[in-house]
Amino acid sequence: MPESPDVKNDALRGASPTNGAPPAGGPHGPDDPAVPWRMYWAVVSGRRWVVLGTLAAVLLATVVYTYRVMPLYRASSRLLIEREGPKLLDVQEVFQVTEGWQNEYYQTQCKLLESPRIAERVFKRLDLWKEAPFANSADPIAAFLKCVRVQPVRNSRLVDLFVEHPDPAKAAAWADALVTEYIADTQERRTGLGREAQAQLKKEADEMRVQIDAQEKAIQAFREAHGLVSVNERQTLLERRLEELSSLATAAGKERRDLEAGQEKLAALVQEGAWDALFSLPQAQGNLLLQRMREEQVKLLQERQELLKSYREKHPRLLALQSRIDVIDESLKREAERVAAGMRAAYEEARTREAKSKETLEAAKEEKVQFDRDLIELGKLQREAEATRSLFANILKRVQETSVSAQFELTNISIVEKAKAPARPFSPNKPLNLALGLAAGLALGLAAAFLVEQLDPTIDSPEEAERVVGRALLGVIPHVSANGRKEAGRAGRREAAAGAVADAGPGAATGARGGAGGNGGGPGFSADLICHTDLKSHASEAFRAVRTAIHFAGARGAGTIRSLLVVSVAPLEGKTTAVLNIGIATAQAGHRVLLVDGDMRRPRLHRSLELPGTDRGLSDILAGRAALADVVQRTPVEGLDVVTAGPIPPNPSELLSSPRMAEFLEEALEKYDRVIFDSPPVGAVTDACVLAPSLDGVVQVIGHGRTSRHAVRHGRDQLVAFGATYLGAILNNVPVRRRRYGYGYGGYGYGYGYGYGSGGYYEQYGGYYGEDDEGK
Repeated sequence: MPESPDVKNDALRGASPTNGAPPAGGPHGPDDPAVPWRMYWAVVSGRRWVVLGTLAAVLLATVVYTYRVMPLYRASSRLLIEREGPKLLDVQEVFQVTEGWQNEYYQTQCKLLESPRIAERVFKRLDLWKEAPFANSADPIAAFLKCVRVQPVRNSRLVDLFVEHPDPAKAAAWADALVTEYIADTQERRTGLGREAQAQLKKEADEMRVQIDAQEKAIQAFREAHGLVSVNERQTLLERRLEELSSLATAAGKERRDLEAGQEKLAALVQEGAWDALFSLPQAQGNLLLQRMREEQVKLLQERQELLKSYREKHPRLLALQSRIDVIDESLKREAERVAAGMRAAYEEARTREAKSKETLEAAKEEKVQFDRDLIELGKLQREAEATRSLFANILKRVQETSVSAQFELTNISIVEKAKAPARPFSPNKPLNLALGLAAGLALGLAAAFLVEQLDPTIDSPEEAERVVGRALLGVIPHVSANGRKEAGRAGRREAAAGAVADAGPGAATGARGGAGGNGGGPGFSADLICHTDLKSHASEAFRAVRTAIHFAGARGAGTIRSLLVVSVAPLEGKTTAVLNIGIATAQAGHRVLLVDGDMRRPRLHRSLELPGTDRGLSDILAGRAALADVVQRTPVEGLDVVTAGPIPPNPSELLSSPRMAEFLEEALEKYDRVIFDSPPVGAVTDACVLAPSLDGVVQVIGHGRTSRHAVRHGRDQLVAFGATYLGAILNNVPVRRRRYGYGYGGYGYGYGYGYGSGGYYEQYGGYYGEDDEGK
């Protein structure tokens, strides 16, 4: 049957078609950035009594301490400590006592002010050995110094001295005595230091005098050994010589290059017989013999040209003339070769001269470099001697200064403010103590709240439930009770505030019994049928959202969920209430729904609906004693029928796994659109695990603040291991007022446990089938 418009509207209100689950009951989903802050606030709100109790205890302890502790008065004296006198300061700079001496000096003075040395002087001055605090003390000096505190004034040369004592007059007197004895001790040490410094300086002066003599002798010896007696004159001569040698080397190089090029070109032209080009060279133009021979050659060549106009090549006159021309050519060649040989000899001489010029130049340069090195070394010796002479002059000056300083007992310490007896106590600071107590109490309270929250093993938030089951919740059901219902906001929707939507006790029928699980309900109200009795409540809306979420969960999987099993790990988690209200919500959407009480150990559907439960029911069908039509019963909700458990059999698990169970389910699905089964807790017996694989899907109900994470995870894994189609979980009994984790509900739930058998979960829920509890 297609989904009705109501189901589609529910999808828009409470479920997302993309994930098949509602947004967990509130405007903020789990991925909302505001959720962590909501989580923190929810923890604080849920554990507010832990926070308030811790805060009250810390505040009480603070108040008791503040008003019972003995008051202390603080007297203060301010000193001006100048830098150590210039005479002695310069002495210490000469000796290079330490780096950053000034900072260390002020730190030292502060430590001296509160040192046992000064304290002992005060004891002798004021005869404090007999004072009550110190008479019986094992270490009176240490006890006295516990009352003293020295604090430098930042970015100044001022130092504050504080003395704390229950008697303000004694505090002031002790502070004045400390300052007086500190100044006296400083004067004594300065006088002794001046005499010692004078003796040390005289010794250093004698050593410096010997050192200066040795340095001056070393400088003179160095000048003589390296020819540096007249430095400027020698430097000028070296520079002039370098300049001349450089010019000579340059000229020799040019001459060598010119001769090299000329002789190579002359040799090539002679070899080629290029006489016209040869006689263009300066070497050929300056040779008279070559010139005459060239003129004779030109004359004979011209004569040959004239004869060729009249005679043939073989004519005797031409042949004779040609012989003369050949003789002239040979002579020219020999003379040219002689000139080329002369040029080669000149080239070799030029090359030798160039090499010697360069060698002489390099030697001069090396001499100049060595001269510069000697000058550097001489300068170094002279600077060292000058530094020694400067230091020697300073030492002589300090010897004179310390001689004068030793004659006077001057101090660089002065009193800026003398100590006065304080009018009001310094400690305890009541406003500060109370503020610190408040802050500490609040911090400890918050820490305790989060610690308690971490130690709580139960699931108490939708996000935590989603992490445990590994998927989004199908829905979050709020905490509801009859005597806690009230009008909530302008929409007039009634909220639940005091009890829980859990399984009701026996006889909790419409208009007859109290609230779920005995948690406060008056006559005329039952949480089991909230979707029928209070259509506009938050719980009804939540169950309709669950109905829609189940529908979309099926749409993502194998198809429409027609047969559904609702389970829980432990009793009293609201499983039966969820079965009833999901069935009612589904029937209100226009479907024909059959509720089946599959808990044949402790059935409860018939009590909530005020129907006969043990006469005839599911056990009769599975045992073959009745048919579906014989046991089905109508309910006050239109479209909703129920098959109760019937007589309790000795073997429920065997009946649920029998072939008749499959036949019953097939017949039920032919007559109804949806079949929803209630079942015993998974943690107690295996009935639900046996039944689950034959149905389209399984929904797990988790009791808020009741079920442990391990139990929920184990129950889920157990169902999946048996082959069940696990659709998701419903978090039940979420208190409305806490608005936890952005889901609209949160806080801490209710409940108590039961079990079956022994060992593991059976031991945990051992009382379930052994005693007659009213609800589950």
